[in-house]
Amino acid sequence: MPQVWSVEDVTDENLARVKRIAALHARVGLLEMTNHEFLDQSFREQRTTFADGTTVTTELDAGTATIAAEL
Repeated sequence: MPQVWSVEDVTDENLARVKRIAALHARVGLLEMTNHEFLDQSFREQRTTFADGTTVTTELDAGTATIAAEL
């Protein structure tokens, strides 16, 4: 669930992130997760695929997530 932790964290950039994650959750929240895979040996890069073909690739060390579907 997207969150903003304190009033100081309410910035345009953080609100954009919250809206992006909320849109992703609205899209895939009730869909079957059809695949999950680790992309490196440290398990820090992961990809999840959902029934509609949406994929989310996360790189935990970089703090990034790539969504392969327009929201």
